[in-house]
Amino acid sequence: MRSKIPNQFQYIFLLYLSLVFFFAFFRFVFHLSFSEQFYNDVTFGQILTSYLIGFRFDQIIILSLLTPMLFLLPWFNLQNKIVRTVLSTFSYIVFPLIFLGMIADIRFYEYFNIRFNFMAYEYTGSGGQNYVNADRLFWEFISIWFIASALFVYSHFKILKLNQTKTHQKLLSRIIFFFCFLIFLAVGIRGRIAFAPMDWGVAYFSDNHTLNQSALNGIYTLIKNYSEIEHDPRLSFLDESDRFPFVDQKIALANVQTMITQENSEFIDKNNSLKQTMSTKPNFEFQPNIIIVLMESWAGTRTSCLVDSLNLTPQFDSLTEHGILFENFYANGFRTNFGLAATLCSYPALPGRAILKKYESKHPFKSISEILHNEGYYNLFCYGGDIAFDNMEGFFRAKHFDHFYGVDDFDSDASFSKWGVPDELLFEKINHLVDSLPRPFQLSTLTISNHEPFDLPDSSMMRYQDDSFDSKKANAIIYADYAIGKFIKEMKTKPIFDSTIFLFVSDHAILEYPKMSLDPNLFHIPLLIYAPTLLGDSAVRISTIGSQVDIVPTLLGILGGNYEHESWGRDLLNLPADDSGFAFVTLWDRIGYLDNDYFYFEQIGLYTKLHHNLQRDQLFEEADTTEYADALKQMRERLRNYTQLADQLTLPASFKK
Repeated sequence: MRSKIPNQFQYIFLLYLSLVFFFAFFRFVFHLSFSEQFYNDVTFGQILTSYLIGFRFDQIIILSLLTPMLFLLPWFNLQNKIVRTVLSTFSYIVFPLIFLGMIADIRFYEYFNIRFNFMAYEYTGSGGQNYVNADRLFWEFISIWFIASALFVYSHFKILKLNQTKTHQKLLSRIIFFFCFLIFLAVGIRGRIAFAPMDWGVAYFSDNHTLNQSALNGIYTLIKNYSEIEHDPRLSFLDESDRFPFVDQKIALANVQTMITQENSEFIDKNNSLKQTMSTKPNFEFQPNIIIVLMESWAGTRTSCLVDSLNLTPQFDSLTEHGILFENFYANGFRTNFGLAATLCSYPALPGRAILKKYESKHPFKSISEILHNEGYYNLFCYGGDIAFDNMEGFFRAKHFDHFYGVDDFDSDASFSKWGVPDELLFEKINHLVDSLPRPFQLSTLTISNHEPFDLPDSSMMRYQDDSFDSKKANAIIYADYAIGKFIKEMKTKPIFDSTIFLFVSDHAILEYPKMSLDPNLFHIPLLIYAPTLLGDSAVRISTIGSQVDIVPTLLGILGGNYEHESWGRDLLNLPADDSGFAFVTLWDRIGYLDNDYFYFEQIGLYTKLHHNLQRDQLFEEADTTEYADALKQMRERLRNYTQLADQLTLPASFKK
């Protein structure tokens, strides 16, 4: 019996169903790829819910792509060879490309712990480097894409053949089905019948971060993100000046000033900024040299003297026996560009793009190079990779850095990976440079070897011989640790060693899979200040909680003297005895505030949580908001004021109200 549905609509509907199947298949691949992140408390019902929510996001993309067909195809005959050719060409190009994007989205999540967002634009082709590495699992994913694309092509051929039989549906019948499909299209693309269309927040239905992310569709999040102002995920439906409208800006300013005020400091422009003077007695009769080493991806979980038991960092550990180690120290963000701004400029990481990447933003901070430039220091920046990557050179060139060294300043055969030269050669360059630098100098350097794909210059440091991802990471930090030990050993032979302060800190930790939507353990990093001759040759352990924004004021406190700075942190070595410190952390649209007793975080625009009984490397206990109402209020106020002020003080004048 012949169907009463016009074959044009049968074709569209069957194509729609086939795409629903393939989109669900890629969600299954996502679940399979990150199955270890679905903990025991995740039920089958929750996994099923992720598929049902995911279907709603999938059909937004599917129906959007099918919209041209719905509007044009009903008025043409599927028997027409040109029509079939156009349909086949469109389908065989567009949908396999969408499939490829979904595979790339899985790789993106593996690297960034979130579905496609603005970082896909910034890191694809940026400096010739991106997150898609033709290594681990690459060919497996490409094979999955190829098989899925081939099956789709075959299914489309069958669907088209099934519906190209000559039919004689009346025009009225096609008009009726057209309007029926139009209603289905409108509801499907909106994702719901209610007034407002469905948004990405619908996917956050559980406490498991990876399960929530699995309910999203990477193509959807990519398009959604691209449509936002400045590709910035911070409350994108609001104007720039309204993104964090918690309190009046002057109130936020006063509260943040209270958070960071210290003895021997005074705010200069109390009604408008954090500019302040620091006045202390100089601690040295001369100006020490300063070498700041930002160690790539050096996580506290892999630093043996902190929490690791694998003995991966014996060289670094040995240095801590003669220096000041901060045991409860945190990265403010999760990318190198956030770590650079926080460490060298004392400016916190915020949701969205890093300050290094923003062209028009104001800079409510002073870099360590700007401060020391006024004291007669010569400043230089050394990096074994592309110095233009992440706009590093462009940003810091305006911060009174006198010279930059990048991969082009090394021998052409020195690069051994896509990122640049190994740490050993970087430190050799620095050891050679310091002999001829003007005194005093401040040298900032960023290492590279402890970065995915974790390539090593040779096999001499390979403790683990297998090709697993964990073994590669372990071997990489073993090599990075070796390079630091060799660097200091050679520096000890130089006359300047006794007059130099070395500061070792990570740019960020390894973004592994969190136990919570925002897990402060993933921000835990070491900070070591090492200057045996100047600061003492015995081990000092500091338990105060701090973060990268505290480095500039702490370093100025060590030097002593009179400085004007605009830091967002404090001198951790000069806090009152009853002050245990605090840390502010950011991961995408998640912001958190940590002190000795509590951890409070917000998923911006969605929900807030307070945890207590903090124990490192364990799940935190969620606090009852009634019992801990005062703590909740205080933590929320501090976090929101800090975030709002840091954001609003960067706004160009054109965005001001």
